[in-house]
Amino acid sequence: MGGIEQSEKSVAYKDALITPQIVNGMDDVSTDFKTPYGTIVSKWKKTADGIVVEVEIPVNTTAILVLPAKEGTEISIMIEGIPNLKKVIRYKNTADLEDKLEEELKRLIKKQKSSAQ
Repeated sequence: MGGIEQSEKSVAYKDALITPQIVNGMDDVSTDFKTPYGTIVSKWKKTADGIVVEVEIPVNTTAILVLPAKEGTEISIMIEGIPNLKKVIRYKNTADLEDKLEEELKRLIKKQKSSAQ
């Protein structure tokens, strides 16, 4: 139900694929999987406001999170992993999300480069 898998060309879960399965009759799920890089965690919980999904991946790994949402659904994404960074990204469709994530990644790269100098 947590949906932890590795991507097709991944070795030892270096690149994870996380596809939580939200089903009727269950209010929450918590799954973890130990890899050579660390533990991958996938959790979801139904709340009065919707569904909260939490994913943790080890340092130096990547993950693709596939959320079961219909086009037009509003999803808020909180990005953590850089000290003192929490960002909520709201979007209405896939194209909008891609644009906003690209903008956010450019901003983070610029911020990291300036703090390294």
